[in-house]
Amino acid sequence: METKNELRRVMRGRRRAVSAAGRGAFSSAICRNILARPDVQKAMTDQDVFAVYLASEDEIDLGDLIAALKQKGVPVAAPRWNGELYTLAQLDIGDLQEGPHHILEPREDNPVAPETVAVWILPGLAFTQTGKRLGYGGGWYDRFLALASPTALTLGVAYPFQVVEDLPSESHDRMICDIITVEIGKDTK
Repeated sequence: METKNELRRVMRGRRRAVSAAGRGAFSSAICRNILARPDVQKAMTDQDVFAVYLASEDEIDLGDLIAALKQKGVPVAAPRWNGELYTLAQLDIGDLQEGPHHILEPREDNPVAPETVAVWILPGLAFTQTGKRLGYGGGWYDRFLALASPTALTLGVAYPFQVVEDLPSESHDRMICDIITVEIGKDTK
């Protein structure tokens, strides 16, 4: 099995190879799939807290999902760098700033406790059907999920090629509940 760093390099390259049109098609379809899930619909109806990420240019873009959540008045949080580590902050789409990794983040530090989040939408470089997730190497989401409610729904989002048979894992790696991906025609690549 490849090492985590080898897999990260390969998956970053494959993600960069997805065209802007392909990324848009995958992102829209994945957001629709998330919104169609009965457990997500219930969490929205209950006005439960959702934690999302704001995408880099290679990641699945959650813009459609965030817009739908905001339209329903659902509380949404996103990672924000506080100078030492990432925390969760209330997401106000109209008030974002570029963070240290050139990814947008909430400007204001309106903290959201990880244990209050009911639904986590997680980025990653690779996932398995059994719930393993390969992140970017900083362990930020593993730290968030270590504080999360044991009943929280954790959903990874991925291009189909990011779903692999197995991944190396360590004791601090957190498992996720499910992966949301879609198969789209070759013209989207």
